[in-house]
Amino acid sequence: VENVRGGMKQFAAVSDKLLAVRESDGWNKANYLMENDLIPARQRLIESLDLLINTQKQSVQSGMFSLEEKAKQGELLAWIVMLVVFMVGLIVAIMIQRVTNKPLKTVMAVSDRISSGALTKRVDVTADYQETRQILISLRIMQEILLDQFSELKTANKQVMDSIGYAQKIQQALLPQAGESMDEAHFVLWEPRDLVGGDMFLQKRFDDGVFVAVVDCTGHGVPGAFMSMLAVSALNHLIYVHDRRDPAVILRELNIEIKQSLNQQCESEGDDIDDGMDVGLCFIDKINQQVIFAGAKSSLMVVQSGELRVIKGDKSSVGYRACAPDYSYSNHCISTQPGDAFYLVSDGFPDQIGVCNGKKLPFGNKRLRKLMQTIHDQPFDAQMTVLKETLNTHQGSESRRDDITVLGFGIGA
Repeated sequence: VENVRGGMKQFAAVSDKLLAVRESDGWNKANYLMENDLIPARQRLIESLDLLINTQKQSVQSGMFSLEEKAKQGELLAWIVMLVVFMVGLIVAIMIQRVTNKPLKTVMAVSDRISSGALTKRVDVTADYQETRQILISLRIMQEILLDQFSELKTANKQVMDSIGYAQKIQQALLPQAGESMDEAHFVLWEPRDLVGGDMFLQKRFDDGVFVAVVDCTGHGVPGAFMSMLAVSALNHLIYVHDRRDPAVILRELNIEIKQSLNQQCESEGDDIDDGMDVGLCFIDKINQQVIFAGAKSSLMVVQSGELRVIKGDKSSVGYRACAPDYSYSNHCISTQPGDAFYLVSDGFPDQIGVCNGKKLPFGNKRLRKLMQTIHDQPFDAQMTVLKETLNTHQGSESRRDDITVLGFGIGA
């Protein structure tokens, strides 16, 4: 800066001198002063200005470099601060997890043990933290309550199962005994869905023939068993009071007796009870060589000369409120010859759900009739085996839908 100032003063002094010379001494001396004083002074002034400019540039560049370094240093410092904060947060999170994870695992293990039914091992309430201890104490109280309730339920279940078991003995006692069974070749596939069921069958042997029945009552389990025992008890009475060779009359009287027993003589709104049964009755008349059939919403399959036909019963069931008390059922007489086969079936077999061609479908009446026609000429114990195996294969993993009864008999030589 000082050089520039000196150059400017020198340049101004030479300029003044040059002006003075031009006015007094003429152009020669003026030219001399321009060449020896003014031009060198101007050059020195330019050089001083260049030096000043370069100095200022260097100063600016040095300042910018310093700012860049400071910016880089600030960015590095920011990353260091962020890293420190992250590490501190991570350490705190690990410490919190260690503090809370162990109590949570303890509580979860106890909860899983209780929910799985392991109630006999008492909950250990010792823990490092008060909150955990409180939770474990609550779980122990819940465990003790559940244990008491489980014990009560176990006792109640045993009482119920003992009662059902005894009911099963009573129901089985009503089944035909060895001396009552028919002489003819026959089989009975009887499988209640539960320990007891709503299906029952009857065989009564007389001098002139055999009376057989298949009864399918409302429901299954204990309610169905009550109904079936009521029906069989009534039938055992009616076949001795009325003409056993007239199944239609037996059905009519059974309808009246069931309606009276259940107080279902008429239809009325708001009644909760409306129970009844589907019944198939046959009297095998040995003297006249015929089978007399009457059905209440039950059919009889007959195979003669290799051909199967279905004899349908009446459309009215037995005992329901909608069943007219004076309804007259019909008899169907079928002349018999050696080799004939007859089948009474409840709806449990054809209604059983199974998987067929990838779809859940009932076994079906059509399929059952085709099966009976195929196996009718086999021994009757072999027929029952085929029926069981076919049913189990069809049912697969599906649950049993209803009670199942199939009664088959043949006419010998």
